[in-house]
Amino acid sequence: MINELAIEQIVALSKQGAASGEIAAELGIPEEQVKLALRANRMGTNDDRDINDAQLALLRQRAYNLAFDDDSSVAAKMVMFLVERDKPKAQFAGGGANINLINQAIVMATGEFEKMKDSYK
Repeated sequence: MINELAIEQIVALSKQGAASGEIAAELGIPEEQVKLALRANRMGTNDDRDINDAQLALLRQRAYNLAFDDDSSVAAKMVMFLVERDKPKAQFAGGGANINLINQAIVMATGEFEKMKDSYK
């Protein structure tokens, strides 16, 4: 698990323009944990993202086009997905945030478990 000081260092280095790989190497922390800390603090560069804005726009257009596909099962699923995705945020009431926190905890716990396991070898 990353302590508060490490998170502050990650945020500070990110503000200076360092990418997640550089931060991980500098602090000796796995890059996945650095990315989680950056996401939790809404930080990071475009290089830290899985897809860029142009790719995201293409994927959104593809999803929209699939909603009008001739295959009715695909179209129905895509329509349901797009409608669900575009509900007003007030209806979600933080449900996604809880999932992100759980995922972060799992990744961090796994990293700590691996360290502890290695220390017993």
